[in-house]
Amino acid sequence: MTMKPLRPITLDDLRGQPGLSRAASDALVAQQPRTVMQALVMYGVGRKTTRRLLALGLLTDPEGVQTRPMTLEELRATRREAEASKVKPSGGRNRSGPPDQQIRCASCDQFTPSYEIVSYGSMESGYRQVCNRCLNAEMAKTLGLEGFQHVKFEPVGLPDCTGELHEFHFRTNLFGAGVAIDAFELRDGDPTGYQFQIIGDPEDDLLVLFGQLMQKMRRGLATKHLVDGQHGMQIADDMVVRGKIECDLDHDGRVPMLIIDGREITWDEFGRMLMSFEGWQFKLMVADKSEEL
Repeated sequence: MTMKPLRPITLDDLRGQPGLSRAASDALVAQQPRTVMQALVMYGVGRKTTRRLLALGLLTDPEGVQTRPMTLEELRATRREAEASKVKPSGGRNRSGPPDQQIRCASCDQFTPSYEIVSYGSMESGYRQVCNRCLNAEMAKTLGLEGFQHVKFEPVGLPDCTGELHEFHFRTNLFGAGVAIDAFELRDGDPTGYQFQIIGDPEDDLLVLFGQLMQKMRRGLATKHLVDGQHGMQIADDMVVRGKIECDLDHDGRVPMLIIDGREITWDEFGRMLMSFEGWQFKLMVADKSEEL
C-alpha cells in the first residue's frame, strides 16, 4: 500500500497553537520536519504542537516518541541531523553564530566551543579570546590559588517532571571571591533553555560542588510553572512562576524575554497569562541566578 505524501506545513496549520512562538512557527515552515522526532528536536516545539500536526496528517511517528520521552542518544542524533540541514527561519532570533561554532583560544591554541570563550584583557593592553580553562589558570595564578584545578564536566541528560529529557552542558568560571559552575541547554550553539548556577569557594572540591548543582537541577526540573489550558498557555494552579529574565532581540532588547520551564515566553505571551488574574495582587521578586527561589 502506497502512503499518501505529506503536504507541507503552513503557518495557517500552526495559527493559535498555545505556547508556540512565531520563531518556532517560522522554523517549522522553513525546515518542514516529516516526523515527530524531527519536530521535537527543534527549539520551542513541544508535544502539544506535534500532536496537532499528527492529527492533521502532517507528521508521522515511526519511532513512537509522541507518547514516550526521547532517550539521550535519540536527542543528540536528531539535533545533529537538524543542525546539518538547518535553514534559518525568517523573523527568528538572531543568535551569535552557527551551531557548535569553534573559536581558537589565544592562549592554548585549541579550538573551543564559542560558549566557552571569553574576551579577556583591558583597553590598555587589548583583548584576547581565551577559553575558560586558560582563563581559570590565569585567574588562579593571579589570586595565588596554587591548588585550584579546572574540571571539565561532560554533558548530562536529566528528565523533567513530564519525562522529557534535557541535555545539559557545563561551564566552570573562577572569579575573585569564588568559583561558579553553570549548567545550561544549547540551541544553535548558544546557552538557553533551562539554566542553573551554583557558587562556591575557590578551594572547595569541584566534584562536591557539581553534585550540589545536580541536586539543584533536579529540584528545578521537578516543577512546571505553566500548563496548557483551555484558552492556551496558563499559569499553573500553585500560581507561582519562576524563571530567568533575558532580552527579546526581536524588539531590540527593549522588552524582556522570559525563560520559564526552559522555554522562551515573550512579554506579550506572559501578559496574556496574567490577564486571567485581573484584579488580583502580585509580588515580584528578583534574585541572582545562583540563588534558589
